[in-house]
Amino acid sequence: MSLQFNECRTKIRHVDAHATLNDGVVVQVMGELTNNGQPMRKFMQTFVLAPEGSVPNKFYVHNDIFRYEDEVFGESEAELDEDRSLLEMLCSMIANIEEEKVKLTEEGRKELFILFPSFEQ
Repeated sequence: MSLQFNECRTKIRHVDAHATLNDGVVVQVMGELTNNGQPMRKFMQTFVLAPEGSVPNKFYVHNDIFRYEDEVFGESEAELDEDRSLLEMLCSMIANIEEEKVKLTEEGRKELFILFPSFEQ
């Protein structure tokens, strides 16, 4: 499968490489990529380099996985709206709790102190 890269620019942010079976190497690359003048997109690519015959330091790409981060972790507007609604609900609950703390009467404070001696009056 070809990804049709034209006028491609990359910013490599991180590379990890580890020896693997039969003198191969697994490599993971993370960075940003633009193609055909489009905005930069974060990507991750993992590939396995396998030795090519008995020639030292000569490898071929045995496996290759490429993913754009937004395709894996991307959030749609609906998901973002859902997150905003949840955050608003949590903020409202916290505000209500704070309001209830203020409403404690002097008698209520005394009762709390009896039940929980460490409660500050």
